[in-house]
Amino acid sequence: MMSYNNKELMNVICDISEIKSMKVAVKSSLQSGIVVGTAAAVGGLLLGPRGIALGSILAGLGTSFAMEGQFKPVPEILKNDLTEKQKNELMKAIRNLLTAQNIMTISMLLTERGVLEALVRLISNFLKNLSYDMMSYNNEELMDVICDINEIKSIKVAVKSSLQSGILVGTAAAIGGFFFGPIGIFIGGSIAGLGTALVMKGKFKSVPEILMNDLTEKQKKKLMEEVRNLLTAKNIMTISMLLTERDVLAALVRVISKFLKKLSYDL
Repeated sequence: MMSYNNKELMNVICDISEIKSMKVAVKSSLQSGIVVGTAAAVGGLLLGPRGIALGSILAGLGTSFAMEGQFKPVPEILKNDLTEKQKNELMKAIRNLLTAQNIMTISMLLTERGVLEALVRLISNFLKNLSYDMMSYNNEELMDVICDINEIKSIKVAVKSSLQSGILVGTAAAIGGFFFGPIGIFIGGSIAGLGTALVMKGKFKSVPEILMNDLTEKQKKKLMEEVRNLLTAKNIMTISMLLTERDVLAALVRVISKFLKKLSYDL
């Protein structure tokens, strides 16, 4: 095998099942994960355990069509996206690994699990160095990813005038209760709530709106630095890893909330 030229060795490597199964997820895969997760949850609420499975399957099929081309298999990247110089560098690194492990034939490579695992790590690290991971995103791209996460999208900032809204609803409910009893509390609160909802429209701002539109470039840069520090400390390299680590998501929410509080945003 060591006598193969680079193109032949590349074909051999890309035909190994452990390499063929590797895929790189682009940013928009975040939306796919959210859609599937939401559909599964809704299905579970309506139909129980079977609904979870059904919701996941239907959403998965739908997003697979919508997201076609959003995931790239590693062999496709190695063969089509790398420059000749990058291919040569990768093949040199692979040859060094095979020589160090005394792997002379394809059959030897396929039967040595430790060497296969080392090969997967080598290729993964090589692609990470070429910016095929989330940490390589620039600040604008990373901001887009963060703002598209459900836990971040659900956070809203209430402006001061919301206090007046609460007082108004409470007062109307009290008056309704005084004149009509318990049902008056409900009617008064509901009417006042609807009224103040119209008056207060636009008085609440979503955190993504603030992050993308209200922060200065200096503030955005500072926040993204803190986010990167968190992801690095937690060894989060991809969007899928971030979405599945609930404690990291919770820590991310705390980082953003703390940052905005320092800027006098009332969360």
